[in-house]
Amino acid sequence: MKKIHSPKRKKIMLIIIAGLILFAVINVIWFFKELKPYLIYQEKLNGKVLAAERDRLLYDGEDYCYYVAYPTYLRWCDGNLSIAAPLEEKEVLDDGQTLYVANNSLLIWLNDFDGTIRDIGVTVELDDRMYDVYIENSTTARYPDEQWIVDESQEAINMLFNKAEEAWGLEMPWGA
Repeated sequence: MKKIHSPKRKKIMLIIIAGLILFAVINVIWFFKELKPYLIYQEKLNGKVLAAERDRLLYDGEDYCYYVAYPTYLRWCDGNLSIAAPLEEKEVLDDGQTLYVANNSLLIWLNDFDGTIRDIGVTVELDDRMYDVYIENSTTARYPDEQWIVDESQEAINMLFNKAEEAWGLEMPWGA
């Protein structure tokens, strides 16, 4: 029996091999560009003495919750670090589970490759209402019409910034 090596079959095999190599390269770039910085910050959390652990959700002794949300596979912008506090029991659900809600939280999005801070957002509760605000530093809202929220929440924002520095060793952008 004689194998037939047609030019068409060779061309198809080269296309398949090139596609597999391209897919592997994309995965390696995604790993180092997107995922690796978050893995490093998760390791920093694992080295801390925290009261309880469930998946990547870690608590300290003061009811602060730390979380590392990894980027979705082959997505290029959706991971973050977060701190929420204090956790308060809000209600008991029909199935007997307790719902806990944080009054204030800090979200940190990282730059590609180096893991430095790209964006910061806070969620704060004022007068029983929740506000989401992007901030430039601990005292400055990104958008001027939201500055009053940052001013009213300064103590909570400072506490969250301190917790981020303690937990991850981040150099947070403090305002003047």
